[in-house]
Amino acid sequence: MSDEPVFGLSDGIFVFIGAVSLWRAVTAFEDAYFFPNDNERSVLASAAVGLGIMAWKGKDFLAILKA
Repeated sequence: MSDEPVFGLSDGIFVFIGAVSLWRAVTAFEDAYFFPNDNERSVLASAAVGLGIMAWKGKDFLAILKA
């Protein structure tokens, strides 16, 4: 018997709901914080933040996905 945890469908559903909820919260925060009266500039600022984080931590994200 393996020591690795076994994940089922319900685990996947809860992880998915948690990830989507966090995504929604981050999106709402960015919309309210970055240029709240200018949607195009807010989207560009959000994209810049996302690209910056991926450039900075991209290798770490890939390592997590391979685990």
